[in-house]
Amino acid sequence: MSSVVPLRRRLLRGIVGSLIVGIAVCSSLAAWRVLAPVPLETAHAASLADVPALVPPVVPASGVPHPAWPVVATASVGSCAACHDQGVSVAGKRPGETAEEWRRTPAAAAGRVCTSCHQAPLVQADWAAAFRAGVKVSISPSGWAVAQVKVTATDEVGHRLPTSPGVELRVSLAQVDRQGLVIEGTTVEGVVGRRLADAGEQFDTRLLPGEVYKLRYEKRVDDECVSMIARVLVVPRRGGDPFMVWEERVVLLPG
Repeated sequence: MSSVVPLRRRLLRGIVGSLIVGIAVCSSLAAWRVLAPVPLETAHAASLADVPALVPPVVPASGVPHPAWPVVATASVGSCAACHDQGVSVAGKRPGETAEEWRRTPAAAAGRVCTSCHQAPLVQADWAAAFRAGVKVSISPSGWAVAQVKVTATDEVGHRLPTSPGVELRVSLAQVDRQGLVIEGTTVEGVVGRRLADAGEQFDTRLLPGEVYKLRYEKRVDDECVSMIARVLVVPRRGGDPFMVWEERVVLLPG
């Protein structure tokens, strides 16, 4: 009789142990479902014709040239449209249509005009602020480096981002070694912008407020990799120096 009691205790401990293991496995699977990124496609800029205008048409008016900052303070968007809404239409869009883009943004509906943002102290700060809050990174805890970067144009933007051909946002993901160096052959890069050529438009991934650009990354983890780095870099036109608006490093979880 005395040998039966320990046997029952051992059986009970075995059952409880099995339940604990089962709960742990289920919890791990649940965590994987949450952490594993959903496959995404790159979102291209919507046609302006498909976006309802929030304010009446802009009437171009004589503006004051501004070859350098600061922009002359004026409440007239029309003075900006005189120069920035022009050019031969390519793929249904003119090279310059910033005021037309502005008509279709919450900024226009709220009464914000060009010089609400375009003043000298705000030039770079606006770029960084608009993107820092809208870029997210997620990393899958597996033997593969699986990630996505989402760049969202916020409602603070008053036109497509970036509006001008030649200005681009370079979005990149790469694997990094223990010395903090990007491992050759592991970088994936996407471009938010518009490229025009003699033959026509190459691509247009510019964003109206609320639109999202998504860069997906999926590669085998290099043996030297200890982390991944995501960056958003602004490349000005006419050979200006690029500048960083966002950077984040994420340590890969073990598979």
